[in-house]
Amino acid sequence: MKTVKTLAAAAVLTVSASAAMAAPYYESYEGYQNVWEGETYTFGFDMWYDNATYGVGTDSALTLTNDASGAFGAWDSGLLTLGMYSEDWKYEETTVSLTAWNTQTGAELFSLGSYTWNGTDCMLCSTDYTVEFDLSDDQLAALSGEGWGNVGIQASAFRYGDNDFAIEYVSLLVNTVEDGVAVPEPASIGLLALGLLGLGAARRRVGRS
Repeated sequence: MKTVKTLAAAAVLTVSASAAMAAPYYESYEGYQNVWEGETYTFGFDMWYDNATYGVGTDSALTLTNDASGAFGAWDSGLLTLGMYSEDWKYEETTVSLTAWNTQTGAELFSLGSYTWNGTDCMLCSTDYTVEFDLSDDQLAALSGEGWGNVGIQASAFRYGDNDFAIEYVSLLVNTVEDGVAVPEPASIGLLALGLLGLGAARRRVGRS
């Protein structure tokens, strides 16, 4: 009996120590949208409810390919990813902002800033660009307080000439802590299975003695 209790305790400790505290929520838009100088397109994300519940979507040609809901726990980390495409050899400048819906003020919570790239180095080339924004703790706190965010992507006026590019995808990944409840990783589940097999074997040995 002592062996059975020891194995049971070991199995519980193994799962508890290896458990993952964060559950991921992921939403993405994919497609193709040309953006000419001065134009702006927006992409809405709702991590609390299904996007259709409050009409959260995009005014671009991209479509929602992943929809997440249920991120009610504390937001642990966030990553906004933008996929751009340019087929000319000019410099491009893009302004990106992330706002959160506020029923009283509708104010922008923060701006993610702008970035610039050189389109391509030859007229016949085409290049994809991926830009990632790791959300800071303050940005996460501001966004998670609403559960809803809106990303605005604009082709800013730029002195090198026509500023045009295309948006191919926009995604937001949020990790949350589910009210402090640990979620076992696959490896932990495997270890638990091994522990249960050990329990069964030990129980059979105890029964025969």
